[in-house]
Amino acid sequence: MSKINIFTNADFGNKTNLKTKEVSHIIKPLDKNIENIYCRSCYGVNDKRYNALIPFQDRIPKIMYVLGLYNKTHNLFDWFASKKKIDNGSINIYYPHKFYNTIKKNKKNFNIGFIASILELKFQYLKYFNYILVLSDYNKELLLKKKIPKEKIYITPLGVDTERFKPGKKKDDVFRIIAVANYGLLKGFQYLLKAWEELNLKNAELIFVGNPSKEMKKTTKEYKKKLDNFRTVPHTDPVVYYQNSSLLVHPSLTEGSAKVIYEAMSCGLPVITTFESGSVVRDKKDGFIIPARNSNAIKEKILYFHNNPEKIKEMGKNARENILKNYTWDHFSERVYKIIKDICKKEGLKLN
Repeated sequence: MSKINIFTNADFGNKTNLKTKEVSHIIKPLDKNIENIYCRSCYGVNDKRYNALIPFQDRIPKIMYVLGLYNKTHNLFDWFASKKKIDNGSINIYYPHKFYNTIKKNKKNFNIGFIASILELKFQYLKYFNYILVLSDYNKELLLKKKIPKEKIYITPLGVDTERFKPGKKKDDVFRIIAVANYGLLKGFQYLLKAWEELNLKNAELIFVGNPSKEMKKTTKEYKKKLDNFRTVPHTDPVVYYQNSSLLVHPSLTEGSAKVIYEAMSCGLPVITTFESGSVVRDKKDGFIIPARNSNAIKEKILYFHNNPEKIKEMGKNARENILKNYTWDHFSERVYKIIKDICKKEGLKLN
């Protein structure tokens, strides 16, 4: 039987981070075949297969974050991971894909990479992957444009916790739009702000939930001076904001597959978004897919929902049903297992 090694920057055990849920549901269906899980931290985990990649586990990355060196932490993970002795013939799964030195060193093994984010993708290293898993059709298109053979690419959208992210009773009749992200210019929120200012709707509110980049901090400050129906909220649990909003707008310019869209849909919100967000929104069923960098398109679709409140309820219900039928974490695990099984069948590898 083929042995599998997982390389990830996720935390396990007593501590978790943003990657924990995703990687846990990759591990789940492959558990019987996994030999090692190299991770950021594994406090309280009794399973000997879990190994922290660096000394002192997550403490050094936290210090680097405080020092403003957060973008360098993955280089550190990669350096330590590249020193691990891996048996020839093993299947190595990387989530995220950015263990570039490790992949290059283990090029004689069978390497599968999950591309969770297109940003900072070093295409020259993709030749070392036997197969690549992406989260959306948009991501696949980008790889095809870079001449990556289509036979190497599989699509597996993410999942969402439908018990945590569920519809709630809205507390008022305000037409409220929510945009959720730690947002820089690539999230496209500046186009939403322009559309919102031009609409000038009554009994309406726009809320940004998350932390802005330096550029967007300046932009939002200027708009708050002009608009009394726009406010921002620092990064926090967004569930209560989803439940008290009418719809989500996420006009991203480029992304892997925006988690906030899964969350909002699971909470019963219709969504206005772009193809570039990598979303699972069905156009005109769960909301609308609009062109990127287009304030007029955003304005048109917001006005549609404002003037047709029954469509908020109808499309929001569709969105929730779409998530329940196709995009829970169990669905994600099933898709991953089927893909890995299909790859192994093609390559003559065996899984338990």
